[in-house]
Amino acid sequence: MERSNRPGEDPSDEQFGATWVTEPAVIIRFVDPKHGFILPPTKFAALTYSKNKAVSLATSPMLDKLPFDDAVAVLANLQNQFKVGGWEPWAVDGSTWFDLTPEGKKRLYDRMFEPGYMQTAILRVPKKYGMTFRLKCAEGCWTREPPYKFLIDVGVGVDTEGWDPDREPFPEP
Repeated sequence: MERSNRPGEDPSDEQFGATWVTEPAVIIRFVDPKHGFILPPTKFAALTYSKNKAVSLATSPMLDKLPFDDAVAVLANLQNQFKVGGWEPWAVDGSTWFDLTPEGKKRLYDRMFEPGYMQTAILRVPKKYGMTFRLKCAEGCWTREPPYKFLIDVGVGVDTEGWDPDREPFPEP
């Protein structure tokens, strides 16, 4: 609780709150029988609440910045979990799965040195969840000075494109 902003007691407000993970090594498990996944250990995450229910999670599911090949191995593991769990790229905004073929990895690496220094896929479970899934350069790419280090970001919340306000998106714990 020392790393939390606890929701208020007044039921007339939105009862917003948050919990921050700042210590290694927390493993986050997104519990949903069909769409769930388990993230690698992390030392950073932010979980927000509204009406005393979890509504969003933002994390970098890694303990440290990694060299490109190591970060891509984590990215591949996560992408496979998301695919198996029925997540899909949001085609409307042009999102696709990360191309992890040898040629795709080369293009992804080259992208890390272009302004923005990241590649993002927006994933959805329509009418239920939305996710930002990103690989970004966290060190060296913009100055072209090695070592080059990379992080993955995962942000999960409601599917804002197909959200039904009468339906609670997250399952009970």
